[in-house]
Amino acid sequence: EEYSQATIFFSDIVGFTTVAAALEPQDVMMMLDQLYTKFDFQCCNYNLFKVETIGDAYMCVGGIPEMQEDQTARVALFAMAAILAAQSVMVCENRPELGRVNIRVGVHTGRVIASVVGELNPRYCLFGDTVNTASRMESNSEAGKINLSPEANGALRLQVPGVFTRSRGVLNIKGKGPLECFFLEQSNMNKAACTRNLTSAPIAQNQRMTLSTDINRSGSGDENHRVSVLPAFDRIASVTGSALRKSMDVVTQSKLGRWMNFTPLPDE
Repeated sequence: EEYSQATIFFSDIVGFTTVAAALEPQDVMMMLDQLYTKFDFQCCNYNLFKVETIGDAYMCVGGIPEMQEDQTARVALFAMAAILAAQSVMVCENRPELGRVNIRVGVHTGRVIASVVGELNPRYCLFGDTVNTASRMESNSEAGKINLSPEANGALRLQVPGVFTRSRGVLNIKGKGPLECFFLEQSNMNKAACTRNLTSAPIAQNQRMTLSTDINRSGSGDENHRVSVLPAFDRIASVTGSALRKSMDVVTQSKLGRWMNFTPLPDE
């Protein structure tokens, strides 16, 4: 499925390599679980789509699978909430001297392709240069800051007139060359958003593509491959199954159909 505009959020933990080396694996796991649980709540709160986590990196997107006219504003508000949430998480409960978690954030707006890839543990992934640029915005950000690409900055200012962003000048971005980047002035964002009635809208669950596979290797045919769907998907599918199917192209529907037993909708 092609989306002409989506806004991607990336974050990572400042100093994560050093922290991970100083902690036991189970302590790292507990820290990330607490952090991502808070992020997931806010992701649902702002009606965004969580794409994935890789180590200490968290990725979500606005404007997918349903178009959102205020997608960049939603992502910006989520980013602010994520920074505050991170600052409430202890690096290690048993080692208070390590302090609390700090994240850096990058945001970019542009065109993406979305599809389910693979047959074992199928995942809903995003592709395109927009993903790469969003990642570069994150890696060039700073602790507690939200770094905006020129496109994200322009989209945000259109969606939230009165919001303040501060130019960082032209930065040499790896793989992209010179780009003018912007920091979001977070103290002003909430006030500007309120004047536009941009508030969080809690929803039951928006993670439509969260799947897990349970492979029975007792036989050699596909009929012996049993795949279970997580409860989160069961809840959302019972309410929005039709809307979900309509948000995916026929190829993607057919691919998912092998596990989820639904029939691709006819063209309308």
